[in-house]
Amino acid sequence: MSANFRERPVPEELTELVRYHSYRIAKYLYFAVDEGHCRDDLAEWQRNTLYKPTDALEHLHPLEEHPLCR
Repeated sequence: MSANFRERPVPEELTELVRYHSYRIAKYLYFAVDEGHCRDDLAEWQRNTLYKPTDALEHLHPLEEHPLCR
């Protein structure tokens, strides 16, 4: 493999993976923000909202570990 990544075209599989996981990450973050509009109790909102970024981070791991991303 070439060390210069600019010489290689971006594989369609990688483009689709990034698109899928970016959508999922944005969705989790949107839900985290939107959850604040529905809650009256700040402590409950914080507890529920903190899970959303954690879920979003789970979608970064497949991208980091995929062979095409190395």
